[in-house]
Amino acid sequence: MKRILFVLSLLLSLVSVAQDTKSKPEWKRDTIIGTNRFAIYNNWLSVGAGYAINTNKGREQFTGVVDYNFHIQKHYFQLGVLLSGDYFGSYTTKQAHACYVLRKENTKRNLSYFGGLSLSAVYNSGENAYNNSPGIYGGVQYIRKLTYDVGVGPSVFADIGVKQTIVGIKLDIYFSGAFKGSTKGKKR
Repeated sequence: MKRILFVLSLLLSLVSVAQDTKSKPEWKRDTIIGTNRFAIYNNWLSVGAGYAINTNKGREQFTGVVDYNFHIQKHYFQLGVLLSGDYFGSYTTKQAHACYVLRKENTKRNLSYFGGLSLSAVYNSGENAYNNSPGIYGGVQYIRKLTYDVGVGPSVFADIGVKQTIVGIKLDIYFSGAFKGSTKGKKR
């Protein structure tokens, strides 16, 4: 009986030593490309400019957008601002949005779909004032990566509000926070 207990305790101790108690949750894991380490789930900033059709104006307008995309564990979210007007610096629409993001990423491209709520301040020339207009905002962004964490690409978007609708296309510059350092001289 003592031998059986000894063998069982020895087997249990070997099993407990074999367990990886330092493993990270999946959303904290990283990958190595060349000699650099990158986070698999990472935040990114995109800055873009382009043209959009505004239903209030009935013509093309310059549009600038800044979006910060971040993750909470494995879920992505976007906070951003959009400025639209007849030309750069003359804005008749100032909009903020909060979205949920679906993302597909690999070493060469980043594809994201986003949709959520928006609040626009729409200029009313008759009242010489901005009026608030709630709405929904959504779009698709395709980024071709120049490096793992820097890229460029087009995106299409729409902001459908109570007082106006804006639909457009823009060119985005993508900056990812994926870089976690070099692996040179480090044991993995």
